[in-house]
Amino acid sequence: MQKWEYCLITGVEVSSIGKFDGYYPRLYFFGLNGLSQEVDLGNSGASQRPKGLEKVSEKEYIAHMIAKLGSEGWEMVSTGKGGRGSGSNCIYFRRPLE
Repeated sequence: MQKWEYCLITGVEVSSIGKFDGYYPRLYFFGLNGLSQEVDLGNSGASQRPKGLEKVSEKEYIAHMIAKLGSEGWEMVSTGKGGRGSGSNCIYFRRPLE
């Protein structure tokens, strides 16, 4: 049977006209013992970003992280409402455990 690991991005804003932005965005990785890692994707965590990405906007950094997760084998599997703000969405990812 296939086994999976999971992560989640919260605080993704998408307006009715398709405007994409962040609202306190965070990336969470889950392990068998609960939350294994939390990454602040917002401007408050900009000093922790990789070199060259410290000054990009929240939405640009969210887009970067979605692409990075995909390149690391994470598959986007679902979206849903949740988190802060009425228009805030969550994006769920999974990848096979090796």
